[in-house]
Amino acid sequence: MRHQRIFGAYGRITAIAGGTATIKVTTHDGGFSASCSVTVTVPVTGVSLNKTSLDISAGNTDSIAAIISPEDATNKVVSWSSSNTAVATVDDTGNITAISSGIAVITVTTHDGAFTAICSVTVPITWTASYDSTVASTWFESAAYHKHVHSEYYLGKLSYTGEGVTQSYTEAAEHYEAAAKGKDKYAYYAIGKICFDGKGVQQDYTQAAQWFSQASKENVPYADYQLARMCDKGLGVD
Repeated sequence: MRHQRIFGAYGRITAIAGGTATIKVTTHDGGFSASCSVTVTVPVTGVSLNKTSLDISAGNTDSIAAIISPEDATNKVVSWSSSNTAVATVDDTGNITAISSGIAVITVTTHDGAFTAICSVTVPITWTASYDSTVASTWFESAAYHKHVHSEYYLGKLSYTGEGVTQSYTEAAEHYEAAAKGKDKYAYYAIGKICFDGKGVQQDYTQAAQWFSQASKENVPYADYQLARMCDKGLGVD
């Protein structure tokens, strides 16, 4: 029996970039050929997020995006998860929904290499309050005691209307005067109105006109109108 010896030839393949290539070998004698399909994959080396922290009010939504490295990585599939779904949830595309107050950590994980990145989501407490003029007057009094000028003005309003406190035009006038001394422009108009109406103080059109004029210089609404009325009727002005 005659033995044949088969001599092999080897081709060294070097992967350059991701993609698919066909390697073909052809014999010089006879032109015989064979081929091999080569697929080159680019592995993921890391992942980051376009936002690392978010503040979202309960009931609202926001979104984050994963940035895969390198840019030409073959497998860019990722998974999303939330550390506390009672606070915030995330869907498969990075859309976040705030559920209730608290903090949740949103994590993205690459399927290739299991690289991760996180975004901290804070859902603030939503405060609700109802109007209570009695409580308001207490706080305004405390603020006024500590020389908060605008609080004197608001105390004057409450005393004038009798909301939360006993109605007293005299006290209203005192609070308005204290606010005016602190250069609260709205107090100028309020005192002018009290002087004009004679509530809490002796009716004095001249004083009223002076206070309205001061308020007008500060562009307080209706001050010009009041002055125009007084000029028209010759009250307190020449």
